[in-house]
Amino acid sequence: MGQGFYPYIAMMFLNAMTDLGHKIAIQNTIFKIYDGSEQIIFTAIINASILLPYILFFSTAGYISDRFSKEVVMRYSALFAVGITAMITASYYFGEFWLAFGLTLLLATQSAIYSPAKYGYIRELLGDSRVVVGNSWVQATTIVAILFGTLFYSILFETLLGDFETEKEILQFLVPIGFLLFTASIFEFLLSFKLPKKRAGERSNRPKISETLKPIFENREILNSILFLALFFSIAQVILVVFGAFIKANLKETNTIVVQGLMALSGIGIVIGSAISGKLFSKKLELKTVHFAFFTIVILVILIPFANSTFLFALIFLSFGISGGLIVVPLNSYIQLHSNSENMGKVLASNNLIQNIFMISFLGITTLFSLLEIDEIYIFYILSGVAFLSAFFAFRNRA
Repeated sequence: MGQGFYPYIAMMFLNAMTDLGHKIAIQNTIFKIYDGSEQIIFTAIINASILLPYILFFSTAGYISDRFSKEVVMRYSALFAVGITAMITASYYFGEFWLAFGLTLLLATQSAIYSPAKYGYIRELLGDSRVVVGNSWVQATTIVAILFGTLFYSILFETLLGDFETEKEILQFLVPIGFLLFTASIFEFLLSFKLPKKRAGERSNRPKISETLKPIFENREILNSILFLALFFSIAQVILVVFGAFIKANLKETNTIVVQGLMALSGIGIVIGSAISGKLFSKKLELKTVHFAFFTIVILVILIPFANSTFLFALIFLSFGISGGLIVVPLNSYIQLHSNSENMGKVLASNNLIQNIFMISFLGITTLFSLLEIDEIYIFYILSGVAFLSAFFAFRNRA
């Protein structure tokens, strides 16, 4: 695949693992302490904390990615993560749950700055002819990291956990997780020195928000691709937030390994879907599969409230992931291939902005439903309706 590709892929793996490990620690703590609407609300808040920096810093992230060499941006972002994970480890040691909760926002800020550079680097590293293959590799690697990390950190969480009554007591059991996150960040930083140097962009003033968004509004196909990605990730986000409370109430399941493991099966599905996309579109990129994948998601979301066993949930999440892989890889590849190289950072940052506005909006609505004590089943029905409308408009606006 070319010089520097495997260090780059290793960085993607470690980056996803680090982000996920802390989220799992905080989310599982919430799962153990809270129930029902409180659990959904706090889970929604932690997920919103991860998304918010992508909105606040989207213009800055796009400018940095276009202005500086992308491997340099990734190197300094990795160094920043080393400092953040050191603070996270300290917060675990002292049992400062709300500090650890807040550091999620800081870690997400690092990811928001990192994101346009790491995705824009694919095209610079591999060239136009291998963008789809590169995206399938990156998507598969990221999801494998999420899958492995979800299971690994959930098992480690349950293994380390002793008798507890408060969040502070839980957190102090998790100091070894903090050290693992810190170590992974150091390795990621060292790997960044293996990335080939690429040309920096032209020196310019930081653009206004309207200038950052301008490239996507000049290309309807890119804008449609971004909107469909945003809808897919928003639907997935709400499912992940609501599912823990749903299975806890309906199947009386309290083991985080089982709950996180079921949701992680969607990761295996995305790996499979990404691999299929890489094979199907290695020579010619088409978006026809996106329409059918959206319709499949409609059916799967409708089935969730009717499933009454872990086996059925496993099939649903696996199928959901496969459909997701057939959506994410083609659309991300289309966005990268049809973006002007000088504006790619702005396009990818705008992509992040729109996706995260959608996801935070969906989380806000989910939180409102929880405050109103609307049953999780009805949330799934509403999601299926949103998925159907997404599929319908994807078909109507097919590229």
